[in-house]
Amino acid sequence: MDMQTLIKAVNVDKPHTTGQITYDVEKLKWFNRKWIALTPNDQLVALCRPYLAAAYTQSDKISDSTLALLFNVLKTDMVALADCVPLLKFYFEAPEILATDLEACIPAEQIGRIKEIVASCLPSINDSALFAQNLKDKAKQADIPFKEACWLCVGAHGFYQRTNNS
Repeated sequence: MDMQTLIKAVNVDKPHTTGQITYDVEKLKWFNRKWIALTPNDQLVALCRPYLAAAYTQSDKISDSTLALLFNVLKTDMVALADCVPLLKFYFEAPEILATDLEACIPAEQIGRIKEIVASCLPSINDSALFAQNLKDKAKQADIPFKEACWLCVGAHGFYQRTNNS
C-alpha cells in the first residue's frame, strides 16, 4: 500500500480488538537460542564482549580466539547474549569448593593426601597435558583413583590456597 491508502485503512482512534497480537515468550526464547547457536563464534565474541566487560574487569585481557573456543562449547546453552556472563563465570572466578562438597565425593581420609598430590603438581599447571600426566602418575602411585584426584583440579590452585590459609 502507498502511504495515503494506509492512512485511510488504519483507524487509530478505534483499533480492532479481535486481531490482537500475542507474543509467545517461550517461542521467542527458542528462536533466540537457535539464532545464537548458528551465529559464528567470532561474531558472538563481538556481541558478548560488552556483557563480559560489564561483569568482569579482566575480560579485556582474554583474546578473541580464546573466547571463540569457549563460545564454541557454551553457545548452545545460551538463550540470550547476557547468558554469557554466568556461563563464563568459571573462567573469571575461582570456584568455591567446600569441604562438604569434597567429602560427598571423596573419602575424608584421602582428602589430605590428594591435596598434597595436587599441590606437588601445581608447578606444571600452565601445561595442561603435563599437569594431567603428573597428577595421573602420582595418584596411581598413591593408589588413589584418578577421578577422585580430579575433583580438586577444578579449582586446584584456589582450593590449595584457601585450605592452607584456614
